[in-house]
Amino acid sequence: QFIKFEAVMSLYRRYELLCDDITISEQEGRMPVYQTPKRVYAPLNSTGLRVCDYMFWDEELEDVQGRLHDMLDMWMEVDKLDPDTENFADIEDLQKAAAANAGGEDGGHFWGGLGIGVIVAAIAGVAMNGDKIQEALKK
Repeated sequence: QFIKFEAVMSLYRRYELLCDDITISEQEGRMPVYQTPKRVYAPLNSTGLRVCDYMFWDEELEDVQGRLHDMLDMWMEVDKLDPDTENFADIEDLQKAAAANAGGEDGGHFWGGLGIGVIVAAIAGVAMNGDKIQEALKK
Protein backbone atom coordinates (compact mmCIF):
# COMPACT_ATOMS: atom_id res chain seq x y z
CA GLN A 1 0.00 0.00 0.00
CA PHE A 2 2.82 2.40 0.91
CA ILE A 3 4.67 1.67 -2.36
CA LYS A 4 1.55 2.52 -4.35
CA PHE A 5 1.12 5.73 -2.34
CA GLU A 6 4.80 6.66 -2.85
CA ALA A 7 4.55 6.08 -6.61
CA VAL A 8 1.48 8.30 -6.92
CA MET A 9 2.94 11.04 -4.75
CA SER A 10 6.25 10.92 -6.64
CA LEU A 11 4.45 11.38 -9.96
CA TYR A 12 2.39 14.18 -8.49
CA ARG A 13 5.50 16.00 -7.15
CA ARG A 14 7.42 15.57 -10.40
CA TYR A 15 4.63 16.90 -12.59
CA GLU A 16 3.99 19.77 -10.21
CA LEU A 17 7.67 20.74 -10.54
CA LEU A 18 7.51 20.22 -14.30
CA CYS A 19 4.49 22.53 -14.64
CA ASP A 20 6.28 25.22 -12.64
CA ASP A 21 9.37 24.82 -14.84
CA ILE A 22 7.31 25.03 -18.04
CA THR A 23 5.58 28.19 -16.82
CA ILE A 24 8.90 29.83 -15.94
CA SER A 25 10.45 28.76 -19.26
CA GLU A 26 7.58 30.26 -21.23
CA GLN A 27 7.70 33.50 -19.22
CA GLU A 28 11.43 33.78 -19.92
CA GLY A 29 10.90 33.06 -23.62
CA ARG A 30 12.80 29.76 -23.51
CA MET A 31 11.64 26.59 -25.21
CA PRO A 32 10.50 24.36 -22.36
CA VAL A 33 11.70 20.76 -22.14
CA TYR A 34 8.88 18.43 -21.16
CA GLN A 35 10.84 16.10 -18.93
CA THR A 36 10.16 15.40 -15.29
CA PRO A 37 12.99 15.81 -12.79
CA LYS A 38 14.80 12.82 -11.33
CA ARG A 39 15.49 12.03 -7.70
CA VAL A 40 18.90 12.56 -6.20
CA TYR A 41 19.45 10.81 -2.88
CA ALA A 42 21.63 11.98 -0.01
CA PRO A 43 22.57 10.17 3.21
CA LEU A 44 21.23 11.68 6.40
CA ASN A 45 24.40 11.63 8.49
CA SER A 46 25.12 8.20 9.95
CA THR A 47 21.47 7.28 10.55
CA GLY A 48 21.24 4.97 7.54
CA LEU A 49 18.35 7.07 6.24
CA ARG A 50 18.40 8.93 2.94
CA VAL A 51 16.60 12.07 1.85
CA CYS A 52 15.95 13.10 -1.72
CA ASP A 53 15.58 16.17 -3.84
CA TYR A 54 14.49 16.50 -7.46
CA MET A 55 16.96 17.61 -10.12
CA PHE A 56 16.09 18.83 -13.63
CA TRP A 57 18.22 17.89 -16.63
CA ASP A 58 19.83 21.35 -16.79
CA GLU A 59 20.82 21.46 -13.11
CA GLU A 60 24.05 20.44 -11.43
CA LEU A 61 24.62 18.49 -8.23
CA GLU A 62 25.67 21.74 -6.58
CA ASP A 63 22.08 23.00 -7.05
CA VAL A 64 20.79 19.95 -5.18
CA GLN A 65 23.47 20.40 -2.53
CA GLY A 66 22.36 24.00 -1.96
CA ARG A 67 18.68 23.11 -1.69
CA LEU A 68 19.40 20.30 0.76
CA HIS A 69 21.50 22.71 2.82
CA ASP A 70 18.64 25.24 2.83
CA MET A 71 16.04 22.64 3.84
CA LEU A 72 18.03 20.65 6.40
CA ASP A 73 20.63 23.18 7.54
CA MET A 74 23.26 20.49 6.95
CA TRP A 75 26.14 20.57 4.52
CA MET A 76 26.49 17.48 2.32
CA GLU A 77 29.46 16.81 0.11
CA VAL A 78 28.64 16.53 -3.59
CA ASP A 79 30.39 13.16 -3.80
CA LYS A 80 27.98 11.78 -1.16
CA LEU A 81 24.96 12.56 -3.37
CA ASP A 82 23.57 9.67 -5.42
CA PRO A 83 22.36 10.97 -8.81
CA ASP A 84 22.52 7.57 -10.54
CA THR A 85 19.55 5.76 -9.00
CA GLU A 86 17.31 7.33 -11.66
CA ASN A 87 18.29 8.49 -15.16
CA PHE A 88 16.95 11.09 -17.56
CA ALA A 89 15.66 10.18 -20.98
CA ASP A 90 18.02 11.16 -23.78
CA ILE A 91 17.10 14.70 -24.94
CA GLU A 92 17.72 13.84 -28.60
CA ASP A 93 15.29 10.91 -28.35
CA LEU A 94 12.67 13.20 -26.81
CA GLN A 95 13.15 15.76 -29.57
CA LYS A 96 12.86 13.07 -32.27
CA ALA A 97 9.68 11.75 -30.67
CA ALA A 98 8.23 15.26 -30.47
CA ALA A 99 9.07 15.89 -34.13
CA ALA A 100 7.54 12.55 -35.17
CA ASN A 101 4.32 13.35 -33.31
CA ALA A 102 4.22 16.98 -34.40
CA GLY A 103 2.21 16.66 -37.60
CA GLY A 104 2.10 20.48 -37.76
CA GLU A 105 2.91 23.61 -35.84
CA ASP A 106 0.94 22.58 -32.76
CA GLY A 107 2.80 19.29 -32.30
CA GLY A 108 4.42 20.55 -29.13
CA HIS A 109 0.99 20.77 -27.53
CA PHE A 110 0.81 16.97 -27.70
CA TRP A 111 3.50 16.69 -25.03
CA GLY A 112 1.97 19.41 -22.90
CA GLY A 113 -1.44 17.75 -23.17
CA LEU A 114 0.07 14.40 -22.28
CA GLY A 115 1.74 15.89 -19.19
CA ILE A 116 -1.45 17.61 -18.11
CA GLY A 117 -3.38 14.38 -18.63
CA VAL A 118 -0.98 12.49 -16.39
CA ILE A 119 -1.19 15.23 -13.76
CA VAL A 120 -4.98 15.13 -13.78
CA ALA A 121 -4.93 11.33 -13.49
CA ALA A 122 -2.47 11.48 -10.58
CA ILE A 123 -4.51 14.14 -8.77
CA ALA A 124 -7.70 12.16 -9.37
CA GLY A 125 -6.04 9.05 -7.94
CA VAL A 126 -4.92 10.97 -4.88
CA ALA A 127 -8.33 12.57 -4.46
CA MET A 128 -10.17 9.26 -4.84
CA ASN A 129 -7.92 7.58 -2.29
CA GLY A 130 -7.57 10.52 0.09
CA ASP A 131 -8.85 8.55 3.11
CA LYS A 132 -6.47 5.68 2.41
CA ILE A 133 -3.55 8.08 2.02
CA GLN A 134 -4.35 9.79 5.33
CA GLU A 135 -4.55 6.38 7.02
CA ALA A 136 -1.19 5.39 5.53
CA LEU A 137 0.38 8.61 6.78
CA LYS A 138 -0.91 7.99 10.31
CA LYS A 139 0.72 4.53 10.46
